[in-house]
Amino acid sequence: NSMDGIANFFYDKRYAFGHLIFLADQTTSKVLEDDDSTAHRLRTAQSPLQQEIPPWNQTQAIAAVNSFMLVDSPKNFAFSDSNAPRWNSFINLYNGALAGGKKADLDTLKMISGYPGPDKAGDGATGALFRSTDGYPTVQSVVMRMDTLEVWTFFAPVSLPVGVPTYIRVDW
Repeated sequence: NSMDGIANFFYDKRYAFGHLIFLADQTTSKVLEDDDSTAHRLRTAQSPLQQEIPPWNQTQAIAAVNSFMLVDSPKNFAFSDSNAPRWNSFINLYNGALAGGKKADLDTLKMISGYPGPDKAGDGATGALFRSTDGYPTVQSVVMRMDTLEVWTFFAPVSLPVGVPTYIRVDW
């Protein structure tokens, strides 16, 4: 019946590897950090992060890259060359989008989620948020508006140079 309740559902499960689970409702979002041990941690936008991770100064938004970020979580932020540049892209894009007290609308969220990096090549090491070209290539992006459950998505073949994605609405 709640995000904490959903997180509790996942706490007692055994997994083969650590992972992140996004949880959201109309007003709040959290990230469940499960490091494949007995520790499960729920991160909010206001949670203190590990010292080596640049601070997240947004109170109305949350983001994640392929790492655990909470103070008591395993230190794996430096595990991938793309984590720091991608995290910095989230910080810069949200700072710009929410400057002066603005609220992010659906187009803003698509712009952030679909950010292909400064050269539009989709290289995570340059800060691309959309399109992974390292390790396990993927070309997908899904944006969901939680108050209306409106879903927008973009998929493409990995071999296709994508640039900035063009989202389509998924009708239920």
